[in-house]
Amino acid sequence: MPHGAHEWLRLARDTQPWSLGPRGAWMDALRVFAGTSKTLPSQVLVDADAHTLTIYDGYPKAQFHFLILPRLPFVIDETLENGKRRRTELDAEQLDSLSALLQTPFASYVLACLSKAQRRESMQNLTIDATAQNKTAYPSDPADASGKVWGINAGFHSVPSMRHLHMHVISDDFMSERLKHKKHYLSFHPSAGFWLSLGGAEKLAREKRTDLPYPPQHYESLLKGPLVSLENDTTFRVMPQVKQYLERRWLKHVRQTNT
Repeated sequence: MPHGAHEWLRLARDTQPWSLGPRGAWMDALRVFAGTSKTLPSQVLVDADAHTLTIYDGYPKAQFHFLILPRLPFVIDETLENGKRRRTELDAEQLDSLSALLQTPFASYVLACLSKAQRRESMQNLTIDATAQNKTAYPSDPADASGKVWGINAGFHSVPSMRHLHMHVISDDFMSERLKHKKHYLSFHPSAGFWLSLGGAEKLAREKRTDLPYPPQHYESLLKGPLVSLENDTTFRVMPQVKQYLERRWLKHVRQTNT
């Protein structure tokens, strides 16, 4: 059941990296989460329903950063025209990635389930409460960010770094110490081309597309593109300049909403 409240959601500063067990388990960590029949610990689990799990990203790239996963197996119960019931189970290979999902006739259904999880009250209008439990504001600045509302982006990386389909739900402040590298910034930039919005994925499914528009090599090349501002065509030479820009943007938003 969704929690339906904002104050319990963990900020990036409070999120712990996943405990992945043996070396080499990183690529399949999401498959393990999606296939577990046990209740995940509170430092991992955000929300759950019959078809999906929502977890904290172990390495968040913004104040709020979640992943919504289809469960394994993913069960679809249908009522046929003759009144009979049919059960279909999608396996790990069919849910390996968005590209794999698009090759099945159930892409629209699965994406609708992810969208439903994202739309629940607990996932909307994410409120940054920087004063909860007497914690200092993040980033470490005297500005009080308590109660400020940021927009959210929901979508996919065109070339994911982990196996198992997962949709990112991320606040658009991009204020996290774990946003370190050029590829981090560009992979979540809404218009750099590597990020595919939920709406874009749903459009591909409606059109019965069986793969993404371009090969993986094209998308990977975009992570070497220019570091472009989120608001305009301004470009930055190196990531420290991007981090400075994001902090200025953050503080401007805080000041505007305090007036």
